[in-house]
Amino acid sequence: MSRYRWGLSLLLVYHIAAVVVGLLPPPGELPSTGAQRSRNALDRTASSLAGIEPRLFEWSAPVRAVTYAYREAGLRQKWDMFAAPKTADQYVRLEYHIFDATSYRETVARELILPAQSDDRIRLRHDFRDKAIINALDAFFLRNDTAGRSVDREAARNDLRPVVRYFGNRFQRDRVRGPQILERTELWYGSAPMPPVGQTLTKELRTARNIVAGKYDEGPVTNISADSHALSPGTEEREADIVWTLEQIARP
Repeated sequence: MSRYRWGLSLLLVYHIAAVVVGLLPPPGELPSTGAQRSRNALDRTASSLAGIEPRLFEWSAPVRAVTYAYREAGLRQKWDMFAAPKTADQYVRLEYHIFDATSYRETVARELILPAQSDDRIRLRHDFRDKAIINALDAFFLRNDTAGRSVDREAARNDLRPVVRYFGNRFQRDRVRGPQILERTELWYGSAPMPPVGQTLTKELRTARNIVAGKYDEGPVTNISADSHALSPGTEEREADIVWTLEQIARP
């Protein structure tokens, strides 16, 4: 075999090794298999394999170290969408607090930014805006969980900052006029439990949830009755079965 072919073969082996070790998530990122909602054959298989992945992750440490720079440069993707399926429906709303310098009054507007399409409509296409927001949420919650054991809270907030900045700038451009000032933007994360396997939401609960989300079908809703004082992250509200948690406060 020529020197060129040897070099090409080694490059391919290196690339495949980088991809394979990149598929192994840290054990802490995998959901626990101890309390499955349904104990079907796949659940039992997941439980039996749960002890293998941490050992594979540990054994592959030398390969991860050698391929780290290469993976960070162009292979930084998550492929665990089937390993950690969502167990709750996710919503994100932004709350804009606008101060009028003429009347000295505050107006509050809310905008639902996730999901991009209503829950009660058939979704015939994938909205990549939803994917971007969900990726930011995943990074935030993963880092925020780590921050609970360390001091990385600022980095956790940075994961959501681009989302708040993008929609806040759009709202300010399209809705804020004259003497009005956008004082702050709050990001609220909503979570509603999915029904257990084999069950569906009751008609009453589904209707109540659709009413909550349907208020925002035509865009931001203004003159919302809300606390004029800045709340602290971690504050919770409830609408139907959706629990909203204030996760981010941003100021211009």
